[in-house]
Amino acid sequence: MKNIYVCLIFLVFVLTGCQKDSDIIESVSNNPTSELISTMDFSWWVIVQEEESLNHWGDLYGNSIHNASVKLMFKGEALWVSNSNESGRVTFPEQAVPVEGAYFLFEAPGFYPLVIEVQGESIPLWRVTMIRNTFPNINGEAISDAESYITLTGLFQDPSTTREAWFYVTNSDNELIGNALTGPEASSFYLTTLPNEDLFLHYNVECSEETVIFLGSFSESQDIGVLVDESIDFSFETDRVFLTNIRDCVTEEKLYGYDLFYKKGNLTIQSGGNSIFDVPNCETSNYPILLSVATQNPRKYVELTINHTPGQTSNAPDQKACEDDDTFLAYAAGTSLAGEGSVFTFANILPDGQMVIKQADHSLTENRRVTMVFTGSTTGSQNCNLNIVVRKESGSNGWSYVSGFGGHELNATITKNDGVFIEGTFSGEVMDAEEASLGILEGSFRARVQ
Repeated sequence: MKNIYVCLIFLVFVLTGCQKDSDIIESVSNNPTSELISTMDFSWWVIVQEEESLNHWGDLYGNSIHNASVKLMFKGEALWVSNSNESGRVTFPEQAVPVEGAYFLFEAPGFYPLVIEVQGESIPLWRVTMIRNTFPNINGEAISDAESYITLTGLFQDPSTTREAWFYVTNSDNELIGNALTGPEASSFYLTTLPNEDLFLHYNVECSEETVIFLGSFSESQDIGVLVDESIDFSFETDRVFLTNIRDCVTEEKLYGYDLFYKKGNLTIQSGGNSIFDVPNCETSNYPILLSVATQNPRKYVELTINHTPGQTSNAPDQKACEDDDTFLAYAAGTSLAGEGSVFTFANILPDGQMVIKQADHSLTENRRVTMVFTGSTTGSQNCNLNIVVRKESGSNGWSYVSGFGGHELNATITKNDGVFIEGTFSGEVMDAEEASLGILEGSFRARVQ
């Protein structure tokens, strides 16, 4: 570390002297005072995402938040400002940062602000997750109004047994003042919150009720892992469902290469297998289970219902597929980018009116997974965001996924919505993962409402 004696009127220039990017904001304090500022060299990159388990979109391919504002704050001044790119990534280049009192402020329309305190020469997070301001049971934006923050950390459970969990902290007024994520790959939580307030830790885990723990009041950063009840068993049982025989309605021939989906609330979830799938039994409490089957060659579609008993194994009855699957999603941008449309395409209409369109992830198609999120599902003009993740084979580790390209707020027109199928077109500029333009994309779709 190094001690630099500066006047606050020159603070920003000291901290950004080695930064050449044009997006640095230079500001001057109205009442400069002499102060000894200790700085350290600091760099960080992070992905800004929306937490899937809280927004209830399920397997939403690419839930990154584009164009989120990210500011490095110190004593009420923004020392550095940037925005997340199409992949939700923000890179803070190495530069001098105050040792104490600096924090990153994340803001995005429709989300509560998020604060991450700069503590030490690194932040052990490669992604931060933001909560929508429509999420029930919490309110307020108290965390963005504070002058100082503390960081709370703690071990949760053994990472081999802990499913992905969401932590957030509220005060006695039920205002959101901190949130962080932990998952099987990282068994600790890390969150920034307000000091000297009564704090309540909430955590949501799949198949479990939300748990609320009164933490008390803390004046400084510390490890509070001992306050989290590690005796809670977050494991859960799964029910297995078999579907082994789908025949063509006319030829009676057995069909292969099909994609299997099941209904979960307002969502359609691809099972990950084409004859067997496992469902956490907490998700099968509302039975019967609605299944959708789309075959690839020939392209057929059938829906069936299983009268499932939670805690048991179920065998789906043999089915005949009579209906042709004529759904598609096709797109092209110039001569370098095109997507084949002959894959089962479906739409989920969410409770808030938004619509998510997805394609089946099938091994017989190109290795791309497509998600489009529309502002609405009624006929007429809509905005939509496109996210395409390119799938690559990763040796002995199986499949890996890397961000491909996307378009933010494309222009879309829904030309048909009869409650069974939704059709439309879309256009707009698309970017690759490095935010290089791939040109103007034109596309169209026909999706089955699920």
